[in-house]
Amino acid sequence: MYKLKNHIKDSIIILICTIILILVGELLFQILYSFSKGSENYKIYSRYFENKKEYENKIHKNSIFKNPYLLNTFYEKDKKKKVAVFGGSTALGHGSSLNFTNIISEILKEDFIFHNYSIEGATFNDHMITLINKVEKYYDYLIIYSGHNEIWSNLYRRNSLYKENLKIPNNVYKFSSNDYIKNFKKRIQLLDIKSNNLNKLIYKFTHHSRTYYFFEKIIFKINRHTDVKISQDININVSNKDIIKKNEKIFPLFINKQFLTNENKKNISENFLNKLKSIHKKKIILVLPPSNLLYPPNLDYLSIDYYNYDLEKLVLKMYLEYNKKNIQFLEQNLDLLPDTAHKSFFSGIICLSKNNMIMSKSNCSNYLNRAIQKDQFPTRILPNLKIKAKKMLKKNKNIIIIDPEKNFLYNKNSREYLNLFIDYHHLSTLGHYYIANQITEILYPNKKLKFLSLSDCDELKIQFKKDKIILFENSKENLNYNLNNNILWLKSRINEYQIDYLHKYYLNNSLIKLNKCNKIITRTKFHL
Repeated sequence: MYKLKNHIKDSIIILICTIILILVGELLFQILYSFSKGSENYKIYSRYFENKKEYENKIHKNSIFKNPYLLNTFYEKDKKKKVAVFGGSTALGHGSSLNFTNIISEILKEDFIFHNYSIEGATFNDHMITLINKVEKYYDYLIIYSGHNEIWSNLYRRNSLYKENLKIPNNVYKFSSNDYIKNFKKRIQLLDIKSNNLNKLIYKFTHHSRTYYFFEKIIFKINRHTDVKISQDININVSNKDIIKKNEKIFPLFINKQFLTNENKKNISENFLNKLKSIHKKKIILVLPPSNLLYPPNLDYLSIDYYNYDLEKLVLKMYLEYNKKNIQFLEQNLDLLPDTAHKSFFSGIICLSKNNMIMSKSNCSNYLNRAIQKDQFPTRILPNLKIKAKKMLKKNKNIIIIDPEKNFLYNKNSREYLNLFIDYHHLSTLGHYYIANQITEILYPNKKLKFLSLSDCDELKIQFKKDKIILFENSKENLNYNLNNNILWLKSRINEYQIDYLHKYYLNNSLIKLNKCNKIITRTKFHL
């Protein structure tokens, strides 16, 4: 009994000392934060002592899952109309200094409140529709930017419902149905933060404590030490002389058994549209996300009866020659290829070359879209889904469809077109501006945005109305966070794909921008 009392006493002393240390740390960091904000260089030094809430509000403005306190506006009596955004990593703004929600929320802040529910890798069929059913009653408009990730929804159904035990064709990823749902459930619990006292207490401590966030950043940097110097540990070879990779962890050019059949692709489209039509009595803005058509297909199918190693070598050689701008080689060998995704892609490239690489000429995009539709591992929205959506929802008064592809292609050469993206479907700041412009026209009829300028470091200047000019300044934190995210992403893609010249192109661009803009930008506050 005596030992137990001493043990309890010692535990209480340790607890009290820990609390005192935390309080002293909080006081110290608060003083340092206040002092740094009062100095000439407060924009540089204050970030070392900020809390997580202050950081998240700069980097992830409007994101519900990064800033759950925004849920408070659910209960505010406000004349402003409320808009919810649903999507995956593109809608969240992966790799870009600005996303379309950032832009329109600033432009229309006098009349609208925006909440972004987007989650990296989220599907519409399983994730976003669940969120919409949970929160749609709070909003006047729903903006849906989804379609690129629907392959994961199909894999989930085939694994969990039909027990197909699918594995990703590059032998790296083992699709986990449990993780697919489990990770999402963790996110959705945040929506109950107002009613769950424990969640609320944990959130307040982790997001308001300066001491906690200071040490969290230290631990994060230690864990990611090998990735901090990305520009030094990766070989950038845009000429891509060694294009042929033979490794079991890399996606093959061809598989001899279909991974995604036409029936599977049809189910993806039908599930998407049926879930969309189940949303009632709301104004829905459906953005059919644009794909980077100049990316080759990820994975092609060729039956074992037609496959031979010489054919695979020819396809690899054609990509190598295309990267050298040898279009004549493509023309000479095109008819030797069977009618697969790779042939459709090369047909589109040959078509573009005959039209000075102007993306909107002679319907060359039809060939490139066909290559995506035939892709056995499509990480871009299926073109047939877009076609069906426009056809089936045309008479639906509650759903307004935006298809940005025409604007993305219009009168642009291939280089200008590539500048709208940062990989095969994630958008650049300029690409997000295009989306924001079309959404603004719907929410604020007859009021178009006017593009004025975009700096090399992603500082966007636009005009809204005749007398209102808005400058979206960038910051070192925002720039580094987004560029490093994209660099890591592209690096992993290079390690997985046979044809990687565009991954290397965008990686090289990101590294150049990171080095250049870190020397130019000294601000640490993200101004909006």
